[in-house]
Amino acid sequence: MRRQLQSILVLAAIFVPMTASGTRSMTITSASDNDRYAMHQPSAENQQKLVTPRLRVDALASTPHDIILNSASMPETAPVNYGYTATLSAVNIADANEAENSYTVKLYCNDKEVAAAETPEWAVNEQKEFNLTFYPHEMGTNTLYAEIKAGDVVIKTDEATVTFTEEKPSVKEITIGTYQRTSSYVPHEFNCTSSESQFIANADYLQSYGLEPGSKITGIKFPSYTSYDYTSSGRYKVAMKSVNLTSLTTDNMSELLFDDGDVKFMDDNYNFVYSSASSFNNPICIAAASFSEPYEYDGGNIAIWSQVIRNSEWKSATNFATDKVTNSCIYRYRDTNGGAGEWDANYDVLASEAWNNSNVFPIFVLAVELDPAHLVGTLYGGDGNPIPNQEIVLTSYNGQAQYKGTTDENGKYDILVYQTGWEYGAAVDNPDNKWYYTCTEFSFTPGETNNTDIHLEGFSDSRDYCISITAVPDNGVSLYGKSFSLTSDRMEETYPAEETVFDSNGKCVLFVYGGRHTADLDIDGFKPLSVKFYVNTEYNAVHNIEEIIVKPFNIAAESIENLSGSFDVTFTWNRVPDNEEPTGESESFVVASVRETGYVLNYSVSLDDTEPTTVTEPTYLAEGVTEGEHTFGVAANYFTGVSDVTTYVLNLVVSGIENITADTTHAVVKVQGQKGVIAIETSANADVTISDLSGRRLTSQSISAGTRTFNATAGVYVVTVGTKSVKVLVR
Repeated sequence: MRRQLQSILVLAAIFVPMTASGTRSMTITSASDNDRYAMHQPSAENQQKLVTPRLRVDALASTPHDIILNSASMPETAPVNYGYTATLSAVNIADANEAENSYTVKLYCNDKEVAAAETPEWAVNEQKEFNLTFYPHEMGTNTLYAEIKAGDVVIKTDEATVTFTEEKPSVKEITIGTYQRTSSYVPHEFNCTSSESQFIANADYLQSYGLEPGSKITGIKFPSYTSYDYTSSGRYKVAMKSVNLTSLTTDNMSELLFDDGDVKFMDDNYNFVYSSASSFNNPICIAAASFSEPYEYDGGNIAIWSQVIRNSEWKSATNFATDKVTNSCIYRYRDTNGGAGEWDANYDVLASEAWNNSNVFPIFVLAVELDPAHLVGTLYGGDGNPIPNQEIVLTSYNGQAQYKGTTDENGKYDILVYQTGWEYGAAVDNPDNKWYYTCTEFSFTPGETNNTDIHLEGFSDSRDYCISITAVPDNGVSLYGKSFSLTSDRMEETYPAEETVFDSNGKCVLFVYGGRHTADLDIDGFKPLSVKFYVNTEYNAVHNIEEIIVKPFNIAAESIENLSGSFDVTFTWNRVPDNEEPTGESESFVVASVRETGYVLNYSVSLDDTEPTTVTEPTYLAEGVTEGEHTFGVAANYFTGVSDVTTYVLNLVVSGIENITADTTHAVVKVQGQKGVIAIETSANADVTISDLSGRRLTSQSISAGTRTFNATAGVYVVTVGTKSVKVLVR
């Protein structure tokens, strides 16, 4: 529940589920050990009550949007090219009506929106049912879910796995027989607990009503009418087979006429629907059967068996019949339940009843598959040559049906069209020709062939097509002014660089030639991306580019030795010689410019086991580093990730001499050679002489107490303080 508690005194917490669907929950705190409080939702129909000890609720905030999902129905299988419908039932439990079109109800297939329901005004506490229908065209297993959104409230159904299966051919109905009279016994006596009939329809009789040899029969039903209005349960079986018999009477009938190998419909929990709306002029089909496999009519006589047992309601129904066929129908029925054994699933409750000849013949309706239509022809390119291995797509103008075919090695195609009642358009998306969509309608007749060749149009040598290419960096950096390379492969021409520049939205729009192209998006700081595509109509593409995350390279360390025997060390990295690319590996390099790689936010640096420090520039000063071996590590932090750590090991050695005692002053002296200088520290005035190893004197002077530095080039020097001399190294 999204209602906010405005004021609560807290002692202990409890978790309370608010609905059986599990979509809403609330954490409530109690205010007293003994008090009992009840909290109610404002909905009368969906009211939820909470009674718990130690609870105090001072106030509830207003809820402008709130929804409970009662149910969601999504069939697990459905054929392609037919409407698939998901049904949602939900209640608005907010404090106000949802205005018309202020909320949305949508269906998604594989995360793509495929249907949206109408959203009229939704009153408080009103339960609404939403139907979401779309027409799938591709067979396979998919993930479907639905969402209801109102304000910041989102109700999402569980994901359902749905399989779209192959489309079955359309059917037509053929009524066999001409009304002459009615009958209560043929084919079923619904005023009894069980009944059945067997009858033979001769070839001439069947074909006189339009049943042709080779027809595939998928179902049968019997027209009738009744004055009752309710549902009766029972078990229904129908079987059909080819026979040589021309008539059927009680003298030549056989209970072995049918076996398990015959086409059969069976359902142990079949419901027969009675409707008082039916009448002589408005018949219904109380008993109807669909065959799991079609029965292919061979052009001869067929025998039909139809049986109803365990009829739960004994109500009369009037069947339609004809007198045109004689000596071709038998029937029997049972008007009582009989013993308990006769109700066993494997026991024929009619076995003890005698067969009767019928002087009427039932009228029945056959469902017959319609043969698909064919679109056949040859696909030609703009150069006049057939195009092999090319897909052609036929789509009905209402979008409900879609059929595809692929040309063979000679450019010929044969596309089956099952739903022939609509007009279709054909589309061909060939990379070397203009995109094709027929300007004339394709119409079809069941079982017939439409012979039509398709001619595509070739490209001109002009830049006829406007396209757009958008690059989306994963780190959000603006690409304004950045360029990329775009080449027309067909024309062997690269477009001018000033035309392939991204705007502030990372988008580039330009006119190009028709045909195949290559776009190379090699933008500093991002992984190079090469995209091949073709243009035969307007082309708009969005490409995601990934930030390069590079391990810091070429770490160098410069140390300055302090007079105290410690060091200030300056580390730098990402420094490369001019006009050279960084390798990311070598630590030996000529110091030139510092180069950033990609879009580094900052660096994490550490010395030995210290906590990492964050710096924004590729340099770091470590002060007071002791003598000895140390490990420095640095990692680059990017918007989209962190690089590997690069380490640098250095060994610091104190180069100066301490505790020189001058004879004249007895002063404590420290002498150190550093980078470019010699540092001398004394506690009293002293005479100092500095010479190189050749004896050349650099200086000779008296210095005051304190620290004094003398510039010197790299090398070894002799430093004399008073009467004591030492050698020092200058780097």
